[in-house]
Amino acid sequence: MAKNKSYDEEFKKMIVELYESHTTTAANIVREYGIGSATLYKWVGQYGKIQTPDGEVTNNKEIKKLKKEINDLKIENEERAKIELKKKQMYNSEIFPNEESRVEEKRREIDEDEIKEKEENSLELVEYKPSIINKVWSYIQRLLRRFKL
Repeated sequence: MAKNKSYDEEFKKMIVELYESHTTTAANIVREYGIGSATLYKWVGQYGKIQTPDGEVTNNKEIKKLKKEINDLKIENEERAKIELKKKQMYNSEIFPNEESRVEEKRREIDEDEIKEKEENSLELVEYKPSIINKVWSYIQRLLRRFKL
């Protein structure tokens, strides 16, 4: 029965660099370092360099980071849209007032305070256009399809 071995990240990266240098075959690396071929290819998938069509070099870690950033930006955009909608609703209710009860007026003031507090507590973030996010997302998807990740 095979014993599960644990390798540090530096060792894994060194093995991947050796594999990518094409100075020796995968079979020789597996034999010389006593690792399984599935393990070698798993490490290549994790730490290997990926050449993009425009010549840039990236890796899976960077792709995951970009995916997370895109997701965070989508969430942020949704939150900003909600705040803008609330502002518009408040503006419209001030211009076209209908007979609001004191309870409704108080609720509106509380909502305004919450929106102001959220805006004050939020970081100064750059607004990203959805088209840029979509381009980055489609680029990541092409990379994933190309390298079958």
